[in-house]
This record gives sequence, C-alpha cells and structure tokens, in this order.
Amino acid sequence: MNHTYLRLAPFSVLGIVGTSLLLAACSGAEEPPPFELSGASSALEQRLEADTGSKWQVVRGADNVPRTLAPVGHVKLPGGGSQDAARAFLAKYAADLGGDGLRDLGVADESTSDDGSKAVHFSHVIPGTSLPVFERGTGLETDADGDVSFVESGLGLDFSSTTTAPAISEAAAKGAAARAMRSTCGDASEATSAALGGWPNDTGKVFLAYRLALGAAGTCRAPVVYVNAATGDVLRQRDESPSYFDTVRGGSSYTWNDASDRKTIDVSQGADFAWYMRTQSAQAPVETRDFRTGNVVSSASLGAWDVPDRGIAVDAHFHATRALEYFRDAHGRRGLDGRGGILQVYVHDNSSGNYDGDNAHYQPGNASIHLGDGNPRTQRYLPLALSFDVLVHELGHGVIAHTSRLVYERESGALNE
Repeated sequence: MNHTYLRLAPFSVLGIVGTSLLLAACSGAEEPPPFELSGASSALEQRLEADTGSKWQVVRGADNVPRTLAPVGHVKLPGGGSQDAARAFLAKYAADLGGDGLRDLGVADESTSDDGSKAVHFSHVIPGTSLPVFERGTGLETDADGDVSFVESGLGLDFSSTTTAPAISEAAAKGAAARAMRSTCGDASEATSAALGGWPNDTGKVFLAYRLALGAAGTCRAPVVYVNAATGDVLRQRDESPSYFDTVRGGSSYTWNDASDRKTIDVSQGADFAWYMRTQSAQAPVETRDFRTGNVVSSASLGAWDVPDRGIAVDAHFHATRALEYFRDAHGRRGLDGRGGILQVYVHDNSSGNYDGDNAHYQPGNASIHLGDGNPRTQRYLPLALSFDVLVHELGHGVIAHTSRLVYERESGALNE
C-alpha cells in the first residue's frame, strides 16, 4: 500500500523532532490489516462461543494446555465477578483446561480496583495436602461493567510423581541455595525464609521443592532459589524484587549532548539475574526488543542500557511506557487491548519493509511497534525512538486495531491516520 511522506532536508529534523517525525512516521510501508481472529477454532473455543454467545481467544502454554481465555464480546457470568461465579466457571470447563476437577484449587483472594474492575485469584495446593504450589495461580477478572476481561488458568498440573515427604533437610537445601547464589550473584546471604511445596516445570510436572528466599548480596536484590526436596538439585533461581527502576541517559544526551536527559525506566531481572527492558507494571506492559536479534534488550548491570546504540532503546522503552500510563490514567485502559496484553517495541528496524530505517509503523498481527534509526544514506531522519509523538501515534494505531478496526484504505485509512 502506497503512502505519502513528508520529505525534509538532511537533518532539518533537529529542531522540530516531535512534529516532523510524527508526519514522517505515520505507518508502515505495508501495514498489515487490522487484527482479526483467524484459524480453526478448537473444541473449547466452540463450546465457549456456544455457551456465551461470544467468540473467545484461547492462549496455550508450552504443555499445549489452555492458559488464558479472553472473550472478544461482552460476557457476564451468573454471580458477576464473585469467588462462587469463578469457581462455577472453572468447574464447568475444568476438563477442557486439563484439570482433574478443582482438586488442587486452594483458597481465593478477591479484590476490587479503583476503576471498578474485580479480580478473584486462587492459589493451588498439592492434592490431599495444604502444601502450596509455587508460581502457579488461577484467576478471573471482570471490568467495571461486570463483563469478563480474561480468565487465567493454572489447572492441568501433573501430580503423578509428586511426593509429599522431603528426602533432604531444610539445612541441606539452604546450603544448595547459597552455592547457587554465590555462583550467579558473586556473593551469598542467609536465607530469610524457607517453605516446602510444589514447583511446576514448563510442562506442568510438579516436584516437591524447598523455596528459599535470601537476602540481597552481590548483584542480587531479592533472590529466590527452588531446590528439589528429593535430590538437592537447584530447579530454578530468580530475583523477586517487585519492581526495578533505573535512571539512565536518554537519546538526547548522546545526540545533542543534553546532560539533563536522564530517564527513569521500569525494568525487570530475569532468572539468569541479567536485566531486561520488560516492565514490571501490569498496567503498562512493555517489552522493548532489538529488531536485529529479536531479543528483549538486556544488560549485565543497571545503568548501562543500549550504550553502543546511543540511548535509542532507553527512549523507546520510556516513551512507550509513559504512553500506556496515559491510556491507563486518562481512559482506564490497560494496555492496547484493554486487557493488559504486552506491547512489544522493536528498535533498530532498518529493514526494507521499514523504509531502510526512515519509518515507524504498528503491526496489528503481533501488537508491536517498529522504529527505524533513520537511513544513513538519505540522512533524512534521526532515530524515530527519540520522538514521544511517534510512539503515541503508533500506539494510537494499536488502540484502533483493538476497537474500531478501521480498514487501512481510502476514507477509513485516512481516519486511521
């Protein structure tokens, strides 16, 4: 699909980066059609549609068991967003969700947000015991009007080989956790808490394990280590600090030597204890990725983000997060889809499909924004991530794709722009 672009003299964008880049970066060279449901529906999706009168999106995990269910239309449950209504819904579809009834469903926690949305969250237990299943939960959320926003299912766990009596002591597990922490964090600390329960792997198989929380040491702030209670092997280690904010140089500090350009970005730490441009905020979910590798932008230490690339990823991550925060605060909208779905922002997309870097566009198919660095041959534009206007404009395409779904051609395409 052809587009008309504003043509600027080389680097004339320096003084008008917001307005000019907005006009230059309206949308992709071949912007995909608005998001639509496609593919054959599964038996679960067909049953949900027959029962509720609405199509549903079903997302499956690595074990091919349904994990997230989200209605496309308006669906209300008898009893609203109460715990009883959630239990009744889960019980009705337990077999489809891979569960043996609700035998491992534990106690529920109910909450109501300021915007009127309600959430019910269930913990899980090893059947026949009160031992918790770590890192697993099931929940249902409704919006302020009582419509179901989404259902998250943790059912379908495999307890066929789960034991309930540990073969190693808690002290031995603490020793294994300290050794693992010293290896990854450069130092170790004392365990601040220890608990016995079930740890599920990616396929849903549950192992009896100790969960050891340790104090900050070395490069780690809130490390947690899971140790197999039968063998003493480390099953997983991660940092569970609720949120990390890092203040670093933005693109203007590199491009215009603006010493005041310091941006505070919301980042997270992975299981490998590296840092990632992935927000902790469920209200403004953003992943910033490098188009050249496809990976989330990462750093071995805080304060050293995207240094070879002159703060471009820092600006992209900051601007996208701020834009989603606006939609949350002004309109009560969680993410582009209104359900907290992750927005992926790709920097350094200098492909031919993105005008060799002279463009920015939104891709509805995978809810992603692509930002070029400016084509060095034409020297027409600076990196588009530097402009907040560009991010907001492309993010607007995302909201349109999930709401009015304007066809990207003729009059409706003009309205889209």
